[in-house]
Amino acid sequence: MDNDNGVTTMDLSQEKHFSEGHPESLGCSLCGADVPGFAVGMIGGGRCCESCYLDCCKGDTGALDQAYQDFAEALAAALDLREHETGQHSKRVACHTLVLARRFISEPASLLQVYWGALLHDVGKIGIPDSLLLKQGPLDEDDWALMRGHPESGRRILAAMPAFDAAAQVVLCHEERYDGSGYPAGSHGH
Repeated sequence: MDNDNGVTTMDLSQEKHFSEGHPESLGCSLCGADVPGFAVGMIGGGRCCESCYLDCCKGDTGALDQAYQDFAEALAAALDLREHETGQHSKRVACHTLVLARRFISEPASLLQVYWGALLHDVGKIGIPDSLLLKQGPLDEDDWALMRGHPESGRRILAAMPAFDAAAQVVLCHEERYDGSGYPAGSHGH
């Protein structure tokens, strides 16, 4: 659907047809970019790439304060520039997390917090020295001790803004693993 500004938007709370590829249509129906493997979403009967999917989702948040959205996007872009080997890692993580979250969450405000948390999951790496962040080869124990602090650092950065309260919890927990082998708390599933 188009909003008043002519921007195509999608309703975050409604089910979409994910991963239903059309072999004859290998490009994004909005921008024409190649859509390798599977389409993240379907828009108007056509496949959608990650970038267009996120752009569409951003437009339909209702009460979203545009300043917060712009801040989150700019901060994610800065993170991806710093860790240039990862390309648009933050957007890819946010996109795939949002696809999964929509299977379990229907409330747009909650989905927005999940999106922001996923987009900014590595914001705590701002405090990691470049010599470690861009290090070639394996990390030693001292390196890992510093690296394991980035979820808590990221939580503190976002927790300073009440609008990012739930997103800060996503950032804190993004390195946890179901089997308990993650960090910082070693939480595990039941």
